[in-house]
Amino acid sequence: MFDIYNTIKELVSNLEFVVKDKKENKNSYDNKTVNDESSKKIDQLREAKALFPDCVNKHSDEELLAAFRYYREGYINSEFIGYEHIYICKKAVNAKILRKVFKILPEEKNRIEKIIANELIEAKSFFVNSLNHSDDELLDGYMHYKLSNTGDSFVPPDIFKSIEELKTVIGLLPEEEFLIRNQISENIYYGVALKKPSCNADDKKFMDYLMENLKYAETVKNTQKIVDAKRRIADAYANAGKPDKAIEICKEALELLPNDENNYLTLAYFYRLAKKYNESLRIYNDILSKMPLELDYEKAEQRKHIIRIISEIKQEQRN
Repeated sequence: MFDIYNTIKELVSNLEFVVKDKKENKNSYDNKTVNDESSKKIDQLREAKALFPDCVNKHSDEELLAAFRYYREGYINSEFIGYEHIYICKKAVNAKILRKVFKILPEEKNRIEKIIANELIEAKSFFVNSLNHSDDELLDGYMHYKLSNTGDSFVPPDIFKSIEELKTVIGLLPEEEFLIRNQISENIYYGVALKKPSCNADDKKFMDYLMENLKYAETVKNTQKIVDAKRRIADAYANAGKPDKAIEICKEALELLPNDENNYLTLAYFYRLAKKYNESLRIYNDILSKMPLELDYEKAEQRKHIIRIISEIKQEQRN
């Protein structure tokens, strides 16, 4: 009985220690969070005062902080960036949010309106078919267009996000659909050519993009666009490890443009993926036989490339 009493007493003592330890850790965590937030606020206030020097003695710290946050948020996906660098860095401007700055700090109205006016000039020069739209619609459309590629190259870092942003532009400015659909088609090409994650026939959302791309090409009755759209679908099946389906779609494209050399080269590649080496070699040899001996640099390089591929396929056959 005495042993049981001591055991219970020890358990209670340990429990009290654990609870106390947790309380101390929580208090330490809470204090650190408060300190971090306080430090962040001080840093932001310092930046706000540097950004709005004419407003420092006229407005409260809270007003300066609020205006600074709106200013920073007005440049989408960016940290604070000076006005003079905004176009060099190609950051997207959200005019609606920027306007909130001069509602808090009226002294900044001319400065903010100048930023928005310059953005509008760019938007109008880019969306030449949509000048009957309001300034805000043009600004919104241009913002979403720039958000469709926030990287440093022509290839968007996120193909899916880029396509969704471009579709938003079409919703805002339907007159620009031809221009934007071309960009979507390019994004799809980058996705399948670079084998980006999910850019294959096993991803339903990506296949929806592909079928929508094909449907638009058929709507505008542009044969080359239809062929390109079908080839993207074939590439998606190839990326999903389904070369036979890719061959089937590629043949459909060939029926529309039977003399398109790129389609034949693509079909030969799909035959190779399917391990149908004789069919692949037949196409490569046929293209090679039709090439004249005197070629420009680009064609000469293509000829060397095809000869190398033929050699590789023959080696694969032997293995």
